[in-house]
Amino acid sequence: MLEYKLDDPENLESGKKKIGKFIKNGLTSQTVDSPVYEVMDNLKVEMSPKKIGKKETYLYQIVKVPGKQIGMITGDIQNIKEIDVWVNSENTNMQMARHFERPISATIRYPGAMKDRAGRVSEDLIANDLHNATGTSGVAPGTVIYTTAGELQKSHNVKKIFHAASVSGQHGRGYTPIADITECVRNALELADSANMANEDIHSILFPLMGTGITKMSAQGIANQLIDAAVSYIEENPQSKIDKIYFLAHNEQDRDICRHTFINDPRIATPPEA
Repeated sequence: MLEYKLDDPENLESGKKKIGKFIKNGLTSQTVDSPVYEVMDNLKVEMSPKKIGKKETYLYQIVKVPGKQIGMITGDIQNIKEIDVWVNSENTNMQMARHFERPISATIRYPGAMKDRAGRVSEDLIANDLHNATGTSGVAPGTVIYTTAGELQKSHNVKKIFHAASVSGQHGRGYTPIADITECVRNALELADSANMANEDIHSILFPLMGTGITKMSAQGIANQLIDAAVSYIEENPQSKIDKIYFLAHNEQDRDICRHTFINDPRIATPPEA
C-alpha cells in the first residue's frame, strides 16, 4: 500500500511519482513491484508463458552450407507430422514420465504406446524399448539413446525417438539441467549420422528447448547455446544426412527467444521480417 498526504504538497508529489513508476513498471516489464516482494526477498514469482495453439513453421538457411536449414515449429508437438526424428528430453536414469504427466517425455510416451479401444495402454512400446536399451543403471549426462517411435510412426510419421539425458536427478533436489546441455544436441546429430542409422531414411530432427525452464534471461542464454551447437555441427559436418533441424516452440517465450537467436546469428540467413 502506498500512503500519501493530500495536505502535504511535497509528500503528495512524491506519491505521484511512485504511482507513476509502479504503473509504468507494470506495463513495460515483468519486474515485480509489490512492496511484499521488496521486503521478503526470498519469495519467487513464476509467470507461465502463454501457450501457442497455432502450428507455424519457420526455416532459415545455414549460410555456409547450402541445402541445410534450421528453424522452429510452434504449438503442440502432437500436431507435428512431418519430422523424421523427435528428441526427447530425458533424465540420466532414462525413466520416462508417466503417461498423463506434463513433460515432453509423457507427451511422447502415451501417443507412442499401443492402446485398447478404451484408450488404456496395452503395450508401452517406447518406454519398454528404452528400458531394454539402458536397463536400470542409468547413463552419463549428455548421452543419447535411440528407440522405436512406437505408434507415432503410423500416426505422426516419426521414424525414431532420440532420448537425450539432459537432466540429472539428486535426492531431495529433484532434477536439474546437466552442466553442458549442448552435448545433447551434438550427440543427437552424431547419432543421426552414425552407423546405427545408416539404413534409416532420416533427414529432419526436432529438438525441445532443453533446460530453458521459465526464467527468460537464462532461457535465452541456453537457447543460444543449443542453436549454436546445431549450426556448428552442420558447418563442421556439411555431408550430414540431416537437412532440417527444428526447435519446438510450444509457448510464446520459446518462440521469442528462438526468433531472437536466429535473427542475431550471422551464420543463419533470415529475411528482414523474421
